Amino acid sequence: PRTCGPMRTSSTLSRLLLGVFLLAAASCSDDAPVKPPPPEDPCAKAGGPLEVRSIAADDDYSMAVMSDGTVRCWGFNVANRCAMPDVDLEVWPPRQSQGLECVKQVSRGAEGGAVTRADDGLFVWSTDRHGELTQGYDVGPGVPVLIEETRHVRYVDSRNHTIHAVEESGAVIRWGLIWSEGLEIENEWFPTPIGALPPTLEVSAGAPICALTTDQTLWCWGGNAFGGLGDGTTLDRREPRPVEGLQVAAVRTGNGTSCALTPNQEVWCWGRNDAGQAGQPALPGEELEEKVLF
Repeated sequence: PRTCGPMRTSSTLSRLLLGVFLLAAASCSDDAPVKPPPPEDPCAKAGGPLEVRSIAADDDYSMAVMSDGTVRCWGFNVANRCAMPDVDLEVWPPRQSQGLECVKQVSRGAEGGAVTRADDGLFVWSTDRHGELTQGYDVGPGVPVLIEETRHVRYVDSRNHTIHAVEESGAVIRWGLIWSEGLEIENEWFPTPIGALPPTLEVSAGAPICALTTDQTLWCWGGNAFGGLGDGTTLDRREPRPVEGLQVAAVRTGNGTSCALTPNQEVWCWGRNDAGQAGQPALPGEELEEKVLF
């Protein structure tokens, strides 16, 4: 009689068990493919107590970005600048602005404001008298609108009826109330690039306008009646020009005065100083055309 049949069956079973073992071992090895985790939601709300992440203040109203991505506003709500169309003229205590979520930075304006979102979207609200909302939007003041002509915006300044947005690439675009070729004021209804600038981190669009570039230089342009451009003159300039002699980590401009923070924590100011705002004894009717450390 043949006795090899059972032996073959046992051998076959052993081979099957060995194959299963090897497959299981392979699935546990470092070379096995690992399923990637789901993409992180940039708008996921942070846990813990509610905190203020950043703030933008004006003469008569202020806005704060909270840790949950919402915005609080208080002060004078003329033209629904607080994005609160159904609220009285004066807002106190601070209240949550409507239609603003997932916010990482806020900028206030004369008749509205703008925010950048964690997903790189740009929302603007305004009376739209000068094209701040770009063409094609028919909404009332105080209603935030997604500006679809922009992509991946990381910083925005919405002062003086003009929107300056810095895209992820470092390009700066603007629209709204701008200076024309003849240094006249006109409305620009579509986002337009400012081609004369190096890659930029942020823009401070007070008066004058200054851009902080990725190499820590400062470029300024606009009105210069008080020497705020930092070029030693009081000549207005339409095109950006570098401010010589400074490495800059942050900049703020407003109403004729410019101030810059350097990487070694020095503060330099120049321009209008009739109330001592440039850090020097007040000189009514005079301006600081040269940069002053204080």
